Amino acid sequence: MATEELSILNITGKLDNDTPIFIILEIADSMGISYDKGSNFLDVVSKINSTHPMSISKPYKEADYVKMASFVNPYVDWDIGNLETSFKFLLNFKEGSRESILVTSDSKFGPQTPDNPNNISNIIIYTLCKFYELKFSKHTTEEDLLTILLDFLQSKERIKESILKKIEDLPPSTTDLLKIYKYIYSLKK
Repeated sequence: MATEELSILNITGKLDNDTPIFIILEIADSMGISYDKGSNFLDVVSKINSTHPMSISKPYKEADYVKMASFVNPYVDWDIGNLETSFKFLLNFKEGSRESILVTSDSKFGPQTPDNPNNISNIIIYTLCKFYELKFSKHTTEEDLLTILLDFLQSKERIKESILKKIEDLPPSTTDLLKIYKYIYSLKK
């Protein structure tokens, strides 16, 4: 029986003082961490960063689907097929994955739902902004974070510069380098 850890931090990396407040609250909700309006957000960040991940095992059981739904989007009711699709899509953005370079300004942005299981959610938007080292702060709003990402994704030159910088930091891997090369080459068109 294969076990898998469920932690949004495997996608976003550790949260810090610059993590937008709406992201902190969304992650806290997905992890079942309680807070109130008077909460010190650094305390919530500390709880998130120190919470042990949930685990699920294949084949999935009913309790695993409940955990998966909380991980993907705890605000909607899921059917199993779309939940698994959304879950697999979200896992494409785990730290260290190169799938993030395939997101473009034409991608579909919004919460992952049964009707839109492959949407680029706030968690993915935040992760991409961190991946591309874009500037934001804890006071950045949901709309502003999306605008920051979309502005970046519409600039072929900024994307090329960022990816070339990432290539310098990559351990040699033919598959990764080939994907990145093809993506940069497609930007020339």
